[in-house]
Amino acid sequence: MKILPTWCRLIACLFALTRLGMAADTTSVRLYQLNHYYTLNAFSRLNMNTPHFLIRANYQNSSNVYKKPGDPTRIKQENVLETRFLYKHNPLFYSGPSFRGYRLSDEQHSSENDYANSRIGMSGLFRKTLSLTGNAGLFQEKRRGIQDMGWYSALELLSENRKHMLTPALRFQYDKTPHRVNYTTDNTLQFKTDFIEDIFNNLNIHFKETRREYFINPSDLSRTEIRTTSTRQVQDNFSYIFPWNIRFLYNVRFSSTSDQLDFYLSDSSATRKRDSYQFHNQFILTKRQGDLNVRGEFAMDQNQDQSSADRDEIRVPADYKYARKTINTQASYTLNTNDSLLLRYQVSLLHFDTPDSNNTDDRDELSYVVNPQLSLRVSPFIRWNLSGQIYLHHLIYLHASRSGQNYWNRVYSLRSHLNLAIPARLTWSSTQSLSSNYFVYDFEDSAFVNVNSRIFRSLYIDQNVDYFFSSTWGISLKLSGRFEDDGTLDWNRFIQDKSSERIQVNQEYLISYRKGTLKIFGGPVFSKRWFYQKGLDDQWSLIHYVYRRGITGGLHFRRNVQFKYTLEAIRQSGQKKVYNQNGYLQIHFML
Repeated sequence: MKILPTWCRLIACLFALTRLGMAADTTSVRLYQLNHYYTLNAFSRLNMNTPHFLIRANYQNSSNVYKKPGDPTRIKQENVLETRFLYKHNPLFYSGPSFRGYRLSDEQHSSENDYANSRIGMSGLFRKTLSLTGNAGLFQEKRRGIQDMGWYSALELLSENRKHMLTPALRFQYDKTPHRVNYTTDNTLQFKTDFIEDIFNNLNIHFKETRREYFINPSDLSRTEIRTTSTRQVQDNFSYIFPWNIRFLYNVRFSSTSDQLDFYLSDSSATRKRDSYQFHNQFILTKRQGDLNVRGEFAMDQNQDQSSADRDEIRVPADYKYARKTINTQASYTLNTNDSLLLRYQVSLLHFDTPDSNNTDDRDELSYVVNPQLSLRVSPFIRWNLSGQIYLHHLIYLHASRSGQNYWNRVYSLRSHLNLAIPARLTWSSTQSLSSNYFVYDFEDSAFVNVNSRIFRSLYIDQNVDYFFSSTWGISLKLSGRFEDDGTLDWNRFIQDKSSERIQVNQEYLISYRKGTLKIFGGPVFSKRWFYQKGLDDQWSLIHYVYRRGITGGLHFRRNVQFKYTLEAIRQSGQKKVYNQNGYLQIHFML
């Protein structure tokens, strides 16, 4: 049996000790293993505020490791380190050196993805009603084996009080090297107004633009590709309370995105551009009358994408227009203090259109959703929730050549959940879910001649029991089963012909021990899956099975340490028995 790599265990211990020794605000390490694959995510933040200094530091690591005996170890990892050491000139102004380093190393896919960027300079911070942060210095960048150096400057303006009527957030960064210019500007302006007690309005304006210039040929640094991306958004949320306890809400949002790439094609410059526009309108009315609460909503969404290029040989995606209208209604009624009834209804119409008359993707889609819910407290210890859903979806292709692909998708589901809770003794959670999916084409032969319509059905049962013998000892039982089948369907005659079945059963039996904030648990786990198929002679046969048997265990210490490990033996049809192991270790501290 293979254990975790030594370097992973050392990193986890190092983070824990560093956290205790340096008194950082937060340190979190999570190590996950699945057979020969390991994932490590680590984060540590130091925030120290003394009478004369302000020290801030962040470190993040994300690593994916493949390690198998006989194969070379392949690692993909990202590391980010940020530090600022600021001297307090007065209560409002700070300044001092800063450093930021980023490194991406990819041995799993391609070394061409490797990237490194380090920055060192001076930072200044001014705090009053607004927070103004400035940075300037030198940076070094390495991409695709090409190293470049230059200078950078950055400015950030934020509001210290989010409750003000006007809240700005402005960010700008500029990078300059002998051959390239990069910049990012990200600006938001929020305007909140409470006219009177019954009226509220929130206006938000956002603009972001990013320009990135890349080397494409190590032997010719004067030739680069330039990608410029711009995003603009205006959003407004308005609320007004009418008499008779009726509230009106209006939400509107308009956004546009432009993505332009300037590159070289056959030793000459070329440009490809894509513009996207989105418009959202939403009207909501709500009213509460005693135990009855009613909500109505009408929404309109419109999207449009346009692509262009200055060369005929450049292929671009097809333009399209997308429009959706949606009506949502909801009514809930409180039967008594503990019981309630809820009903949701939604109808939606979507229209997808392209300017090219030969494009066969043009279509209309109509959908309905009905969702009733009932919640009852049967006794002081038992609560029962019953819900159902009807989902109807009709797709119609507007091009005659695809009319044979028009279909109805009808999904009917019913779910029951029962929860029993006896404090300090017993908890039982029982869930049953039944679902049927009828996928029916509009134009099709009957009597199972060239029939492609399908039916999918599933039954899911889940039982979780926790029983406590005392304040320290307890047992946990988890049983679940999923039963599925599918086949062809003649909707008009409602004749079903099943062709395959799948059964899966999972079991977990755990014994737990609690002492204060420490919990230790362990026990056996089982899983079985069977796949059946009907042959041409209408006889059912088992075509595949998977059996899993194993043991699991772990511990929890407050919310600071979590550990779990599972080892399973897997036996399946036509293959030798193999072992599967997975687990995780998470360390999290806050001071």
